[in-house]
Amino acid sequence: MIKMGETYYILQSGSLSKVNESVVFQNQNEKSFLPIENIDEILVFGNLTITTPVLQLLSKKYSSFFVFALWLVYF
Repeated sequence: MIKMGETYYILQSGSLSKVNESVVFQNQNEKSFLPIENIDEILVFGNLTITTPVLQLLSKKYSSFFVFALWLVYF
């Protein structure tokens, strides 16, 4: 049996940090703990501050991290 992780969608502005072996998403309204063993991928659609330890933890566990940005250029 192969256990697949979960896909997390971050649609709000906030920050990702590492606490023990979990990734923590925090903003003004909420604080959510994401256990690393459950993370298959994280998709970000907002402004996000992320720490280097989070990126190291995600890469160590082979989790994918995607950032989608819209760059508007006005002339």
